[in-house]
Amino acid sequence: MSSGRATPVAGRRGVLKLALVRRRWVPDGGGERFTALLAEGLAGAGCAVTIVSARWDEPPGPITHRRVPTLEGSELLSLLSFTVTAARHLRRGAYDLIQSHAKLLWQDVYRAGDGCHREWLRVRAEHQATPGARRRGLSSVDRLLLFLERALLTRRRYHLIVAISERVRADLIRHYGVSPEHIRVIYNGVDTQRFHPAAPRTREEARRRLEVPAGALLALFMGTGFERKGLIYLLRALPVAGEKIWLVVAGRDAEADSYRALARSLGVEGRVRFLGPVMQPELIYAAADALVLPTIYEPFSNACLEALASGLPVITTRAAGVSELLRDRLDTLTLTTARDHATLAERLRRLLDPAERRVLGEDARAVAERRSLEVMTEEFLEAYRSLGFGQG
Repeated sequence: MSSGRATPVAGRRGVLKLALVRRRWVPDGGGERFTALLAEGLAGAGCAVTIVSARWDEPPGPITHRRVPTLEGSELLSLLSFTVTAARHLRRGAYDLIQSHAKLLWQDVYRAGDGCHREWLRVRAEHQATPGARRRGLSSVDRLLLFLERALLTRRRYHLIVAISERVRADLIRHYGVSPEHIRVIYNGVDTQRFHPAAPRTREEARRRLEVPAGALLALFMGTGFERKGLIYLLRALPVAGEKIWLVVAGRDAEADSYRALARSLGVEGRVRFLGPVMQPELIYAAADALVLPTIYEPFSNACLEALASGLPVITTRAAGVSELLRDRLDTLTLTTARDHATLAERLRRLLDPAERRVLGEDARAVAERRSLEVMTEEFLEAYRSLGFGQG
């Protein structure tokens, strides 16, 4: 991690006591990696940071954790009980500032890291992006999330909203009438020391473990929630892309077996590796030639930013918030729609050229360096100053 120092922010009694709220810890989750990274940056800037959650691995260094009990047994019960018990804990007044990465009925700063649920449901209804049967109606969890989102946004249960892309900002304004002056866009940051271009020996070993043949282009799909991230479209593009394009899929999904069956039916099973959850994503980035995310709805994408930091070109869609950072040559890889299998296949074949990959990889790393942890941390501290917290 870089040793750059952000300008500190003071709380009411000196050091700013800050709660970061995230409902649960999933070890391979991008949202959890982001929360831990931001906590590290804010702690390094002099804030007293506490992660408030139902479950979290022991945070490093000066970051503390407060576990709030929840009822398990179903997703609905867990979500509802966390909303109640977290509010009870936060009301005790131990914090100067509460920043929630979950939908609570009160927070000083609401970071809309999951985007706009109402917009996601609209997009999902327009696509058949899963090999299984199309969903009909809304689940009880969807209804609770919509209630919390509506109450939070229309009753202004916040002082400030942090949107993680201009796309998310526009969705919140359109669906809920949020005043633009109440929203500040802060793109995610990345640990540019943890994620960096791999040394040749590291790359060779990583590809050997995955049994990728020499001369193949290895595309990487990374993330949980295959429907939203568009894995079905990537699998359908593989037969068109040709035999030299291989794919590794890292992440979890309840319907993973259906996607494996789709790969078999398309005749590409031999060129696809399903890894499941990955605890050390940097080792997979080392093996890959590009990250591919043909998403139908993605508020930002930590995986894309980590891949850029690792020197990998990224093929994604306009539906991904991270696409707002891609300019010039990198932007020429971006798809207008995930459904365009032919164009996705063409983008993959284009990356068979090592010289093209090298130039795009250099551009990718430059984008990530402009979104370092230090840059993002300072942007959050400036947001806190806008709420009246002064410099230390």
